[in-house]
Amino acid sequence: MAYRVPLLAALLLPALSLLAACSGSDVDPEEGARTALAAGDYVVAREYLAAALKASPADPELLELLARTRLGLGEGDATIATLNRLATEGRLPADAALLYAEAELQRDAPEEAVKRLADDSSAPAWRIRALAAVRQGDREQAAHAFSAGTRAEGPKADLLVNYAYFLLEDDDVPGARRIANIALADSPKHIDTMLLDARISQRELRNSAALARYREILASIPAHREALLGAISVLGAAGELDEVQTLLARGMENAPGDPEFIYISARLAAEKNDWVAVRRILQQTEMSLADFPEANSLYSQAMLEMGQAEQARARLVGLVRDDPENPMIRRLYARALMDLGDFAEARQAIEPLANMSGATREDIDLYRRASAN
Repeated sequence: MAYRVPLLAALLLPALSLLAACSGSDVDPEEGARTALAAGDYVVAREYLAAALKASPADPELLELLARTRLGLGEGDATIATLNRLATEGRLPADAALLYAEAELQRDAPEEAVKRLADDSSAPAWRIRALAAVRQGDREQAAHAFSAGTRAEGPKADLLVNYAYFLLEDDDVPGARRIANIALADSPKHIDTMLLDARISQRELRNSAALARYREILASIPAHREALLGAISVLGAAGELDEVQTLLARGMENAPGDPEFIYISARLAAEKNDWVAVRRILQQTEMSLADFPEANSLYSQAMLEMGQAEQARARLVGLVRDDPENPMIRRLYARALMDLGDFAEARQAIEPLANMSGATREDIDLYRRASAN
Protein backbone atom coordinates (compact mmCIF):
# COMPACT_ATOMS: atom_id res chain seq x y z
CA MET A 1 0.00 0.00 0.00
CA ALA A 2 1.48 3.30 -1.04
CA TYR A 3 -0.40 5.53 1.36
CA ARG A 4 -0.87 4.83 5.03
CA VAL A 5 -3.62 7.11 6.32
CA PRO A 6 -2.37 8.89 9.47
CA LEU A 7 -4.43 11.03 11.80
CA LEU A 8 -5.43 14.39 10.41
CA ALA A 9 -3.78 16.42 13.14
CA ALA A 10 -0.03 16.85 13.25
CA LEU A 11 0.81 14.23 15.87
CA LEU A 12 3.99 15.24 17.61
CA LEU A 13 6.21 13.00 19.71
CA PRO A 14 6.24 14.07 23.36
CA ALA A 15 9.26 13.76 25.57
CA LEU A 16 10.38 10.21 26.17
CA SER A 17 9.93 10.63 29.89
CA LEU A 18 6.26 11.41 29.39
CA LEU A 19 5.74 8.24 27.42
CA ALA A 20 7.63 6.25 30.01
CA ALA A 21 5.37 7.65 32.70
CA CYS A 22 2.33 6.40 30.81
CA SER A 23 3.59 2.85 30.92
CA GLY A 24 3.19 2.74 34.68
CA SER A 25 0.22 1.06 36.28
CA ASP A 26 -0.72 4.21 38.22
CA VAL A 27 -1.40 6.30 35.10
CA ASP A 28 -4.93 7.59 34.66
CA PRO A 29 -6.36 5.73 31.63
CA GLU A 30 -7.65 8.87 29.93
CA GLU A 31 -4.33 10.65 30.42
CA GLY A 32 -2.48 7.60 29.12
CA ALA A 33 -4.74 7.43 26.07
CA ARG A 34 -4.21 11.11 25.23
CA THR A 35 -0.44 10.81 25.55
CA ALA A 36 -0.26 7.63 23.46
CA LEU A 37 -2.54 9.15 20.83
CA ALA A 38 -0.42 12.29 20.65
CA ALA A 39 2.64 10.08 20.09
CA GLY A 40 0.90 8.14 17.35
CA ASP A 41 0.94 4.93 19.39
CA TYR A 42 -2.61 3.87 18.59
CA VAL A 43 -2.30 0.34 19.98
CA VAL A 44 -1.38 1.65 23.43
CA ALA A 45 -4.04 4.35 23.17
CA ARG A 46 -6.65 1.68 22.49
CA GLU A 47 -5.54 -0.28 25.55
CA TYR A 48 -5.88 2.75 27.80
CA LEU A 49 -9.25 3.64 26.28
CA ALA A 50 -10.58 0.14 26.90
CA ALA A 51 -9.92 0.67 30.61
CA ALA A 52 -11.31 4.20 30.63
CA LEU A 53 -14.49 3.29 28.73
CA LYS A 54 -15.13 0.36 31.03
CA ALA A 55 -15.67 2.89 33.80
CA SER A 56 -17.41 5.54 31.65
CA PRO A 57 -18.79 3.90 28.48
CA ALA A 58 -20.79 6.93 27.33
CA ASP A 59 -18.25 9.67 28.06
CA PRO A 60 -18.19 11.82 24.87
CA GLU A 61 -14.58 12.91 25.33
CA LEU A 62 -13.47 9.29 25.60
CA LEU A 63 -15.57 8.37 22.57
CA GLU A 64 -13.91 11.12 20.56
CA LEU A 65 -10.50 9.77 21.56
CA LEU A 66 -11.71 6.31 20.57
CA ALA A 67 -12.81 7.56 17.14
CA ARG A 68 -9.41 9.16 16.52
CA THR A 69 -7.61 6.05 17.74
CA ARG A 70 -9.65 3.78 15.50
CA LEU A 71 -8.94 6.09 12.59
CA GLY A 72 -5.22 5.88 13.32
CA LEU A 73 -5.51 2.08 13.32
CA GLY A 74 -7.20 2.13 9.92
CA GLU A 75 -10.55 0.89 11.25
CA GLY A 76 -12.89 2.92 9.05
CA ASP A 77 -16.13 1.10 9.88
CA ALA A 78 -15.49 1.26 13.62
CA THR A 79 -14.55 4.94 13.36
CA ILE A 80 -17.82 5.81 11.65
CA ALA A 81 -19.78 3.80 14.21
CA THR A 82 -18.13 5.74 17.04
CA LEU A 83 -18.69 9.10 15.31
CA ASN A 84 -22.35 8.18 14.81
CA ARG A 85 -22.66 7.60 18.56
CA LEU A 86 -21.28 11.09 19.15
CA ALA A 87 -23.65 12.51 16.53
CA THR A 88 -26.62 11.00 18.36
CA GLU A 89 -25.57 12.89 21.48
CA GLY A 90 -24.86 16.09 19.53
CA ARG A 91 -21.19 15.91 20.55
CA LEU A 92 -19.36 15.61 17.23
CA PRO A 93 -15.96 17.36 17.21
CA ALA A 94 -15.38 20.39 15.00
CA ASP A 95 -13.39 18.37 12.46
CA ALA A 96 -15.99 15.58 12.25
CA ALA A 97 -16.40 15.95 8.47
CA LEU A 98 -12.69 15.31 8.00
CA LEU A 99 -12.79 12.32 10.33
CA TYR A 100 -15.79 10.88 8.50
CA ALA A 101 -14.11 11.47 5.13
CA GLU A 102 -10.91 9.75 6.20
CA ALA A 103 -12.89 6.81 7.53
CA GLU A 104 -14.73 6.54 4.20
CA LEU A 105 -11.35 6.28 2.48
CA GLN A 106 -10.41 3.45 4.82
CA ARG A 107 -13.67 1.73 3.84
CA ASP A 108 -12.60 2.06 0.18
CA ALA A 109 -15.40 4.54 -0.54
CA PRO A 110 -13.57 7.48 -2.20
CA GLU A 111 -16.74 9.03 -3.63
CA GLU A 112 -18.33 9.17 -0.19
CA ALA A 113 -15.12 10.60 1.25
CA VAL A 114 -15.21 13.52 -1.19
CA LYS A 115 -18.92 14.12 -0.51
CA ARG A 116 -18.22 14.37 3.22
CA LEU A 117 -15.79 17.23 2.56
CA ALA A 118 -18.39 19.46 0.87
CA ASP A 119 -16.65 22.78 0.09
CA ASP A 120 -13.88 22.47 2.70
CA SER A 121 -10.78 24.08 1.19
CA SER A 122 -8.32 23.30 4.00
CA ALA A 123 -5.07 21.40 3.49
CA PRO A 124 -6.44 18.26 5.25
CA ALA A 125 -9.46 18.30 2.91
CA TRP A 126 -7.26 18.57 -0.19
CA ARG A 127 -5.23 15.65 1.10
CA ILE A 128 -8.31 13.45 1.29
CA ARG A 129 -9.39 14.56 -2.20
CA ALA A 130 -5.94 13.61 -3.48
CA LEU A 131 -6.06 10.17 -1.86
CA ALA A 132 -9.58 9.64 -3.17
CA ALA A 133 -8.35 10.44 -6.69
CA VAL A 134 -5.53 7.92 -6.27
CA ARG A 135 -8.05 5.26 -5.25
CA GLN A 136 -10.05 6.10 -8.38
CA GLY A 137 -6.99 5.84 -10.61
CA ASP A 138 -6.89 9.54 -11.52
CA ARG A 139 -3.28 10.44 -10.81
CA GLU A 140 -3.51 13.76 -12.65
CA GLN A 141 -6.34 14.89 -10.39
CA ALA A 142 -4.45 13.57 -7.38
CA ALA A 143 -1.38 15.62 -8.29
CA HIS A 144 -3.57 18.71 -8.66
CA ALA A 145 -5.17 18.13 -5.25
CA PHE A 146 -1.84 17.57 -3.52
CA SER A 147 -0.45 20.75 -5.06
CA ALA A 148 -3.54 22.73 -4.04
CA GLY A 149 -3.19 21.42 -0.51
CA THR A 150 0.33 22.77 -0.17
CA ARG A 151 -1.08 26.28 -0.77
CA ALA A 152 -4.13 25.89 1.46
CA GLU A 153 -4.68 26.83 5.09
CA GLY A 154 -4.43 24.33 7.91
CA PRO A 155 -1.97 21.67 9.12
CA LYS A 156 -0.01 20.17 6.23
CA ALA A 157 2.12 17.44 7.81
CA ASP A 158 -0.09 14.54 6.71
CA LEU A 159 -0.68 16.01 3.26
CA LEU A 160 3.06 16.44 2.67
CA VAL A 161 3.76 12.88 3.80
CA ASN A 162 1.19 11.43 1.42
CA TYR A 163 2.33 13.74 -1.39
CA ALA A 164 5.89 12.45 -1.01
CA TYR A 165 4.72 8.82 -1.09
CA PHE A 166 2.70 9.65 -4.21
CA LEU A 167 5.89 10.89 -5.89
CA LEU A 168 7.84 7.86 -4.68
CA GLU A 169 5.29 5.62 -6.34
CA ASP A 170 6.21 7.33 -9.61
CA ASP A 171 9.92 6.77 -8.80
CA ASP A 172 10.43 10.51 -8.41
CA VAL A 173 12.87 10.19 -5.52
CA PRO A 174 14.25 13.77 -5.83
CA GLY A 175 10.71 15.17 -5.85
CA ALA A 176 9.76 13.05 -2.85
CA ARG A 177 12.86 14.24 -1.00
CA ARG A 178 11.98 17.88 -1.75
CA ILE A 179 8.49 17.45 -0.28
CA ALA A 180 9.84 15.42 2.64
CA ASN A 181 12.26 18.20 3.53
CA ILE A 182 9.36 20.66 3.66
CA ALA A 183 7.50 18.23 5.92
CA LEU A 184 10.55 17.84 8.17
CA ALA A 185 10.87 21.60 8.49
CA ASP A 186 7.16 21.86 9.31
CA SER A 187 6.92 18.94 11.78
CA PRO A 188 10.33 17.38 12.48
CA LYS A 189 9.03 15.00 15.17
CA HIS A 190 5.84 13.92 13.43
CA ILE A 191 5.97 10.10 13.39
CA ASP A 192 4.84 9.77 9.78
CA THR A 193 7.33 12.42 8.65
CA MET A 194 10.16 10.60 10.37
CA LEU A 195 9.09 7.32 8.79
CA LEU A 196 8.92 8.98 5.38
CA ASP A 197 12.43 10.37 5.84
CA ALA A 198 13.72 6.88 6.65
CA ARG A 199 12.07 5.29 3.62
CA ILE A 200 13.33 7.94 1.22
CA SER A 201 16.81 7.56 2.72
CA GLN A 202 16.64 3.87 1.84
CA ARG A 203 15.68 4.73 -1.74
CA GLU A 204 18.65 7.11 -1.79
CA LEU A 205 20.88 4.23 -0.59
CA ARG A 206 21.62 6.12 2.64
CA ASN A 207 20.94 3.12 4.83
CA SER A 208 22.76 4.43 7.89
CA ALA A 209 20.55 7.52 7.93
CA ALA A 210 17.46 5.36 7.43
CA LEU A 211 18.40 3.07 10.31
CA ALA A 212 19.04 6.04 12.59
CA ARG A 213 15.52 7.32 11.86
CA TYR A 214 13.93 3.93 12.45
CA ARG A 215 15.75 3.65 15.76
CA GLU A 216 14.60 7.13 16.73
CA ILE A 217 10.99 6.08 16.21
CA LEU A 218 11.48 2.79 18.07
CA ALA A 219 13.05 4.60 21.01
CA SER A 220 9.65 6.21 21.61
CA ILE A 221 7.33 3.53 20.25
CA PRO A 222 9.16 0.20 20.64
CA ALA A 223 6.47 -1.81 18.84
CA HIS A 224 5.94 0.57 15.90
CA ARG A 225 5.29 -1.91 13.09
CA GLU A 226 6.57 0.08 10.11
CA ALA A 227 9.71 1.17 11.96
CA LEU A 228 10.41 -2.41 13.03
CA LEU A 229 10.02 -3.68 9.48
CA GLY A 230 12.15 -0.86 8.11
CA ALA A 231 14.95 -1.43 10.62
CA ILE A 232 14.83 -5.18 9.97
CA SER A 233 15.14 -4.51 6.24
CA VAL A 234 18.24 -2.34 6.65
CA LEU A 235 19.87 -4.62 9.22
CA GLY A 236 19.11 -7.72 7.18
CA ALA A 237 20.77 -6.24 4.11
CA ALA A 238 23.82 -5.47 6.25
CA GLY A 239 23.95 -9.03 7.60
CA GLU A 240 23.25 -7.93 11.19
CA LEU A 241 21.13 -10.99 11.88
CA ASP A 242 21.42 -10.91 15.68
CA GLU A 243 19.73 -7.51 15.83
CA VAL A 244 17.24 -8.64 13.20
CA GLN A 245 16.28 -11.53 15.49
CA THR A 246 15.87 -9.15 18.44
CA LEU A 247 13.58 -6.78 16.53
CA LEU A 248 11.69 -9.66 14.95
CA ALA A 249 11.00 -11.18 18.37
CA ARG A 250 9.61 -7.82 19.49
CA GLY A 251 7.35 -7.64 16.44
CA MET A 252 6.14 -11.22 16.85
CA GLU A 253 5.40 -10.63 20.53
CA ASN A 254 3.23 -7.61 19.77
CA ALA A 255 1.63 -8.98 16.59
CA PRO A 256 2.03 -12.78 16.59
CA GLY A 257 -0.16 -13.30 13.52
CA ASP A 258 1.33 -10.54 11.37
CA PRO A 259 2.16 -12.06 7.94
CA GLU A 260 5.17 -9.76 7.42
CA PHE A 261 6.86 -10.83 10.64
CA ILE A 262 6.03 -14.47 9.96
CA TYR A 263 7.55 -14.16 6.48
CA ILE A 264 10.76 -12.64 7.85
CA SER A 265 11.00 -15.45 10.40
CA ALA A 266 10.66 -17.95 7.55
CA ARG A 267 13.32 -16.15 5.52
CA LEU A 268 15.75 -16.47 8.42
CA ALA A 269 15.03 -20.20 8.57
CA ALA A 270 15.62 -20.42 4.81
CA GLU A 271 19.03 -18.80 5.27
CA LYS A 272 19.89 -21.83 7.41
CA ASN A 273 18.40 -24.23 4.80
CA ASP A 274 15.90 -25.38 7.42
CA TRP A 275 13.06 -25.98 4.99
CA VAL A 276 10.96 -27.95 7.45
CA ALA A 277 10.97 -24.88 9.69
CA VAL A 278 10.18 -22.62 6.72
CA ARG A 279 7.06 -24.61 5.92
CA ARG A 280 6.01 -24.86 9.55
CA ILE A 281 6.41 -21.11 10.06
CA LEU A 282 4.52 -20.15 6.91
CA GLN A 283 1.67 -22.52 7.72
CA GLN A 284 0.76 -20.02 10.46
CA THR A 285 -0.36 -17.59 7.76
CA GLU A 286 -1.29 -19.97 4.94
CA MET A 287 -4.69 -18.31 4.49
CA SER A 288 -2.90 -15.01 3.73
CA LEU A 289 -0.44 -16.41 1.21
CA ALA A 290 -2.68 -15.69 -1.76
CA ASP A 291 -2.17 -11.97 -1.15
CA PHE A 292 1.52 -12.32 -0.32
CA PRO A 293 3.43 -13.59 -3.39
CA GLU A 294 6.86 -13.45 -1.72
CA ALA A 295 5.70 -15.69 1.11
CA ASN A 296 3.85 -17.93 -1.31
CA SER A 297 6.94 -18.44 -3.45
CA LEU A 298 9.04 -19.18 -0.35
CA TYR A 299 6.42 -21.72 0.75
CA SER A 300 6.65 -23.29 -2.71
CA GLN A 301 10.44 -23.37 -2.47
CA ALA A 302 10.22 -25.15 0.88
CA MET A 303 8.00 -27.82 -0.70
CA LEU A 304 10.46 -28.17 -3.57
CA GLU A 305 13.46 -28.49 -1.27
CA MET A 306 11.58 -31.14 0.73
CA GLY A 307 10.96 -33.22 -2.41
CA GLN A 308 7.30 -32.25 -2.81
CA ALA A 309 7.60 -31.12 -6.42
CA GLU A 310 3.97 -31.72 -7.40
CA GLN A 311 2.62 -29.58 -4.55
CA ALA A 312 5.19 -26.90 -5.38
CA ARG A 313 4.21 -26.93 -9.06
CA ALA A 314 0.52 -26.59 -8.21
CA ARG A 315 1.25 -23.42 -6.22
CA LEU A 316 3.72 -21.98 -8.70
CA VAL A 317 1.39 -22.27 -11.71
CA GLY A 318 -0.80 -19.51 -10.32
CA LEU A 319 2.16 -17.40 -9.26
CA VAL A 320 3.69 -17.53 -12.75
CA ARG A 321 0.35 -16.60 -14.27
CA ASP A 322 -0.08 -13.63 -11.93
CA ASP A 323 3.52 -12.41 -12.14
CA PRO A 324 5.19 -13.80 -15.28
CA GLU A 325 8.11 -11.35 -15.07
CA ASN A 326 9.20 -12.46 -11.60
CA PRO A 327 12.53 -14.29 -12.05
CA MET A 328 12.46 -16.13 -8.71
CA ILE A 329 9.03 -17.59 -9.42
CA ARG A 330 10.04 -18.65 -12.95
CA ARG A 331 13.20 -20.25 -11.59
CA LEU A 332 11.30 -22.25 -8.98
CA TYR A 333 8.65 -23.26 -11.51
CA ALA A 334 11.31 -24.56 -13.91
CA ARG A 335 12.94 -26.54 -11.09
CA ALA A 336 9.61 -28.08 -10.09
CA LEU A 337 8.86 -29.08 -13.68
CA MET A 338 12.27 -30.71 -14.10
CA ASP A 339 11.84 -32.62 -10.86
CA LEU A 340 8.59 -33.95 -12.33
CA GLY A 341 10.27 -34.84 -15.63
CA ASP A 342 8.52 -32.17 -17.72
CA PHE A 343 11.67 -30.81 -19.35
CA ALA A 344 10.01 -29.23 -22.38
CA GLU A 345 7.79 -26.99 -20.27
CA ALA A 346 10.69 -26.31 -17.90
CA ARG A 347 12.79 -25.12 -20.85
CA GLN A 348 9.95 -22.85 -21.96
CA ALA A 349 9.65 -21.43 -18.43
CA ILE A 350 13.33 -20.64 -17.93
CA GLU A 351 14.25 -19.63 -21.50
CA PRO A 352 13.30 -15.91 -21.14
CA LEU A 353 15.66 -15.60 -18.16
CA ALA A 354 18.49 -17.60 -19.71
CA ASN A 355 18.41 -15.46 -22.86
CA MET A 356 18.69 -12.16 -21.01
CA SER A 357 21.97 -10.26 -21.31
CA GLY A 358 22.41 -10.38 -17.53
CA ALA A 359 21.36 -14.01 -17.11
CA THR A 360 22.56 -15.66 -13.91
CA ARG A 361 24.62 -18.83 -13.90
CA GLU A 362 21.70 -20.61 -12.24
CA ASP A 363 19.32 -19.63 -15.05
CA ILE A 364 21.78 -20.74 -17.73
CA ASP A 365 22.40 -24.05 -15.94
CA LEU A 366 18.66 -24.69 -15.57
CA TYR A 367 18.14 -23.99 -19.27
CA ARG A 368 20.97 -26.33 -20.28
CA ARG A 369 19.65 -29.11 -18.05
CA ALA A 370 16.14 -28.70 -19.42
CA SER A 371 17.41 -28.67 -23.01
CA ALA A 372 19.57 -31.76 -22.53
CA ASN A 373 16.56 -34.00 -21.84
